[in-house]
Amino acid sequence: MLNRRDMCKLGGAAIAVAVLGAGGCTTVADQVWGGEVFGASGSIKLQGVSTVQARDLFHEAQTEIARLDSIFSLHNPASEISRLNQDGGLEQASPEMIVHHAVDLKNILG
Repeated sequence: MLNRRDMCKLGGAAIAVAVLGAGGCTTVADQVWGGEVFGASGSIKLQGVSTVQARDLFHEAQTEIARLDSIFSLHNPASEISRLNQDGGLEQASPEMIVHHAVDLKNILG
């Protein structure tokens, strides 16, 4: 079972791949972003991109982090998971929340 730290690392890696693509980098310029991710500190390190590219990519990553935080963060009282825990249900769940619970159900049922 993944712990919270592993989930943050996995989520960060998924966001980086989604934003950057899976291709390799060809130039040498490290760019680092740091900020809050699901109530914990997180960072993204880019290699082989210009400062301008890094700024744009970090902006895209921050947008995706904020979107996922609004669904899955236990530290955000307005997130879907927090509302689900508080109210016992959701009027309208995001596709990500539905998939998350479908995977949990599959794992429980075997």
